[in-house]
Amino acid sequence: MERPNARAYLVSQENLGAPHARNHGLALSTGTYVLFLDADDCLEEGLFLKIREMLSCGADLVIGNFIRASRDGKARIEYRKPPVSSHAAEPFFFLDPYPSGKLYRRSFLMEQGIRFDHLRLAQDLCFFYKALGVSERLLLTEVPFVSRYETEGSISRSLDDRILDVKKAEEIAEAFCLEKGISRRRLSYLSLGAARHINLEIGKVLRMTDRAEGYALYRELEKGWVHLYRQSGLIPERTFLLKKGKALGRNFLASLKAEWRFGITGRGGSSRRTP
Repeated sequence: MERPNARAYLVSQENLGAPHARNHGLALSTGTYVLFLDADDCLEEGLFLKIREMLSCGADLVIGNFIRASRDGKARIEYRKPPVSSHAAEPFFFLDPYPSGKLYRRSFLMEQGIRFDHLRLAQDLCFFYKALGVSERLLLTEVPFVSRYETEGSISRSLDDRILDVKKAEEIAEAFCLEKGISRRRLSYLSLGAARHINLEIGKVLRMTDRAEGYALYRELEKGWVHLYRQSGLIPERTFLLKKGKALGRNFLASLKAEWRFGITGRGGSSRRTP
């Protein structure tokens, strides 16, 4: 493919999904850093001038803030109190995995073999966790990279079996990081961070109108949540333990709602549906 001598150019291809498009774009890119945008993202004006100096540090991953714009016209900064860290990856496992709020060093992605997996949902989570798992140099900035606009029909709001891809995303990311020799400490943060996202999906299925389908999805997600929560270890750090306590509280409330919604008795792996 001929590339025009321009700062930007358009590549048109068959619609094979977001993972394929992003991987193709990564392969064609030549810059030092890459940033992936969703259809509902808008880059902040003057972004690269604002962050040009910080990119000289050569970080594997630069995590920025973003502005969440709702359909009613309201907008708010997402990270009002970001983790106080610029080197350790662990606190970042609790951040949103949206790709548009992050800059990845292209050579880092290519050397580590980090690509988007062909999942129907949570490709961003899987990609982000792979990068966090093996990164050595990270940088966090409060500068907003993009505005994210809420849209109707977003796949992340879907209520069907695509929700289970959140479990698959965690499994793929964990296998990748284990193969790369990730530390037990970092793996614990990955597990607890992923359990948080599964908990969010549990909240979605509790709103499903099809009770039979909702119950089946709930049971699968609950098993994954319990497994990850137990795998997250007992790292004696105040922040980690607080996160773990909050996660347990959210899951407990979700189980109570499930009892009411689906007629379930028991907790965790012993849950069953009553006639």
